[in-house]
Amino acid sequence: MPGKKGYVEVTFNPLNRIGSFHKSILVKTNAGDEFLKLLVFGTVIPEPGKLRTKIGNLRLNKRNVNFRIVKDTETKFDTLKIQNDTAKEMRITLKKKPPFIEVLSYPEFLEPHQRAEIILKTDTQKKKYYGHLIEDLILSTKIDSFETETKIKVIISIKEDFSYLTEKELQNSAKIVLDSTHIDLGEVKKNTVINTKIKLKNHGNSTLKIRTINHSDGIEILSYPTRISPRKTGKISLEIKPIARFAGKKFLSYITIISNDPKRPETRVELSGKIAE
Repeated sequence: MPGKKGYVEVTFNPLNRIGSFHKSILVKTNAGDEFLKLLVFGTVIPEPGKLRTKIGNLRLNKRNVNFRIVKDTETKFDTLKIQNDTAKEMRITLKKKPPFIEVLSYPEFLEPHQRAEIILKTDTQKKKYYGHLIEDLILSTKIDSFETETKIKVIISIKEDFSYLTEKELQNSAKIVLDSTHIDLGEVKKNTVINTKIKLKNHGNSTLKIRTINHSDGIEILSYPTRISPRKTGKISLEIKPIARFAGKKFLSYITIISNDPKRPETRVELSGKIAE
């Protein structure tokens, strides 16, 4: 009515919309041809302590466990929080774990809606692992006779600790040298397997140890020397399979050589080319 006030009532559903939101509403009246624009904004605050990730019948505080950079002389811990998301008792079995971690504790049973913790610890000292690694931690959950698997990605980047070396040891350490860190393979036919070799030299005064070789998709490492004596050479043999769907396009693959050279512990070699149409 003239001289009176009115209200526009709106509803906003915050489900799965954590964080800031900014919405607008257009209102048409008989007071003119233009629409009135009303703004609705605010912030949805997550419920404290709620486990938001759901995999199968389990709720978790995260889908991935990322230890980030870990030196081969140190140990790190992480905690995975879990909850039985059903109204029945759940049995939990550890089916697989990455070789570079230990599972210190996990519950064998969870009561309906019960919470618990899985304690993880890095284990890189008994058997040396190096480089960027991603592997699955697999839990089996069983309710009555129904069994499902829950996969959690465990991510870690293991680096060798050279901090204990003296100045003299650093001067006499291994030294990796390559003729080039980029190899142009030219034009290659699609569905063709390319075999190539990369020559390594040790210009240091100690044995060069190749810890491992990481690589991109489409590359298979056929062989490589694990040790190269001072002033000697070695070769990495590898196989490249360019992806056929990239026909007519350039491709770029790489390998990362991880060694005991304290000044150059990671050496990246790029391999590029073009796939013929």
